[in-house]
Parts: sequence; C-alpha cells; structure tokens
Amino acid sequence: MQAIRYKRHFLILIFAVTVLWLVMKAGDAVPAGDARFFLFFGGMGALHATSLVISLRDRTAVTLVRAVVFITLVAVLSAVAPFSFVVLMPFLNLLGDSLRLLFALAFASAFGASGYWLLLRWFWMKSLRPVSLITTALLCATATVLAWPGAGRLMPLTRDIGDLLPTVAWWAAFSLSLYWGDRQGSRWRISSNSASG
Repeated sequence: MQAIRYKRHFLILIFAVTVLWLVMKAGDAVPAGDARFFLFFGGMGALHATSLVISLRDRTAVTLVRAVVFITLVAVLSAVAPFSFVVLMPFLNLLGDSLRLLFALAFASAFGASGYWLLLRWFWMKSLRPVSLITTALLCATATVLAWPGAGRLMPLTRDIGDLLPTVAWWAAFSLSLYWGDRQGSRWRISSNSASG
C-alpha cells in the first residue's frame, strides 16, 4: 500500500498553486529583498509539505507537533536551498553566464529536493528506497532547468504564469518522483513478504 493518497495530494496541489499565487501577490506589498525572497521560497516549501502531510495514508502517524516540525523544516530548507550553489562558485566562475545560471539552478534544485526527500523519509516514508533519491534529485533539477527559460518566454505575455511555472514544474517533478518511488517501495515490500512467507 502506498504511503500517500496521490489523488488527494495532486488535488491539494492545484489549490496550493492558487494560494502560492496569492502569497506572491501579497509579497508585492513587501519591499524587494530578503524578506520577499524568504516569504516566497519558504511559502513554496510549506505549501507542498502541507499537501503531503494532509495526504498521508497513515493518519495515526500524524501528530500536530510532528506535522508542524516537518512543515517548518521543509519551509526553512526551501528558503535556503537557492543559496546552496555557493559551494560551486569556484567551478561556476569558469563557465559563461548562461551555463553558470543553469548549473546554479540545477544544483540548488537538486539540493532542495534531496534534503526534502531525506526529511520525508525520516518523518513519514521509511519505505522509500535510496535509489529514488537519485530519481527525485534528477527530475527536480531537470524540471527547474527546463522551466526557467519557459518562464522567461511567458513573462512578456503574463507575469503571473511566468512566476509560477518553475515552482509548479518542481512540485510536479518532486511529487511524481515520490509516486514512482512509493510504487517501487510497495512492490518491493510485497515481493519481500512473498519470499519470506
């Protein structure tokens, strides 16, 4: 049995996109700078984490304190992940501007996805196999790198969709990787139980 009710999770994510858009609009009232940046990225992480907690199949494992701690940790991780690329600065300085941006985006995305995956496994989904961490990091990095140019093209037409596209792509990549990882974990548990039975 899968750990997450994925239909519920994806329906909640549709609602979360609307909430994220409202957070972005509220952020327009905050002067540009660190506060606005952390509001957006922290909110992005908190919304996705909340949708996962609400969609967990085993409700007995969900306590208010545990859920709040998990969502808070994901929000903090989401806010600091964009800065993770600084460890690559000596390497990035050797690249041209466009490649530097793509590598920085891919690294920050993979860093955030990996940290989130580890928190999710630690708190709720012990059945996730380590190989799914690689899938998650690769899918999220790819989604981010592909979404940024698309967002840039959409900006002249509609800023709202352009602003949301990288986040929606990342959310979809992360959740789909969890779905595949959770399915593989369920099959692995069934085959292990059959073999031991």
